[in-house]
Amino acid sequence: MPFWAQVAAVVAREWRAELGRPDMVVSFLVYGLLLVLVFTLAVNPLAVDVRPSAAGLLWIGFFFAALAGFQRSFAREREGDAMLGLRAAPLDAAALYYGKLLFGSALLGATELVVAPAFLNLANVRPVSSAGLAGALALGSAGLAAVAALVAAVAASLRSGEALLPLLGLPLLAPLALGAVRLTDAALTGALVPAALWLRVLVAYDMIFLVLPLVVFPYIAEE
Repeated sequence: MPFWAQVAAVVAREWRAELGRPDMVVSFLVYGLLLVLVFTLAVNPLAVDVRPSAAGLLWIGFFFAALAGFQRSFAREREGDAMLGLRAAPLDAAALYYGKLLFGSALLGATELVVAPAFLNLANVRPVSSAGLAGALALGSAGLAAVAALVAAVAASLRSGEALLPLLGLPLLAPLALGAVRLTDAALTGALVPAALWLRVLVAYDMIFLVLPLVVFPYIAEE
């Protein structure tokens, strides 16, 4: 079976599993909507200008949503030793990663489509560039999903992986966090000149972590 046909088969498998037990959907939405709820209770956007911190607050929700969602996806494979069955199947290990990545990225993108407008409306923030905001969310989400999926796979192979997941993921995600927040802030406030550097950083980061699993994920899947 061609590689991308294997990836499509994994995506279909993830869809069927999610229909039976929507772990990832719940994780993504809970963290995203929790951000909106906490912000609404803690800040009065009519009295306080929240634009300087809006980008950071928005990405905090997305980061923890992605880590929790992908953690549930890979933890599901350890239940009932499902990973042993996948390893015995004629399936490229990297295809398993990219299938989960594509499915999780779609769920993360859908979550952002719900959470970002709700958050910005509650924060009383209007983006200067809607296209720039969409681009920042897309670039940031691609790298975020790639790293979250990779780290979740590592954590799933560890005895205390769920507790260690933030410790494993957040250091790797630090450059992405800086770039995504700066680009999002530029789209919200119009400060586009400093964003050029961070755009290049995000593109390079995404390229590295979207290609790296081709090499390292087969070793992770063997653990």
